[in-house]
Amino acid sequence: MSKYEEYWLSIIDSIVSLIKEAYTYGRSRGLDVSGLRRYGTRDNWYGSIIISRNGILKGNVAHVVALGKVILREGFLKDYGDAVFRVRVSSKLKLDVELVKYQEVKYAKSIEHKQSYVESLLYSDHYTSVNEEVYLRIHELLELLPLYRHPVKRRDLPSNGIYFFYEEGEV
Repeated sequence: MSKYEEYWLSIIDSIVSLIKEAYTYGRSRGLDVSGLRRYGTRDNWYGSIIISRNGILKGNVAHVVALGKVILREGFLKDYGDAVFRVRVSSKLKLDVELVKYQEVKYAKSIEHKQSYVESLLYSDHYTSVNEEVYLRIHELLELLPLYRHPVKRRDLPSNGIYFFYEEGEV
């Protein structure tokens, strides 16, 4: 379980209420989630996912993806049929849930489904955007890089490298 999942589970009843509100009214009220600060250090906490009972369709920020995983694992969307939701944390640490229109996600591919870059080019009908293709390829390449734990001595790093630093659990 990730550190963020621990936080989300501590306020899960409120999150379930937000999902119910969004399903009923189209959008939920905002919920203060400033408690996230205890679990990580970020310049900006903004992030969102698009999720249905079938999986996380879009999203790439660790703390919000962790919430999506909790929602799916606990089965909180099973009573909402084919409804699709946007779950968002604002930069001011307010969580809200919105019912998403079908047109916004009809070509999105689940990020939970791993597929090679070549397969995605050969067998996919559509991409959400050209940027998604680039994004998928970048992540595929990042998985091939060696993982160095911080701190690393400079002499231990290749001199011809590009370095990416992630918060624990983001890769």
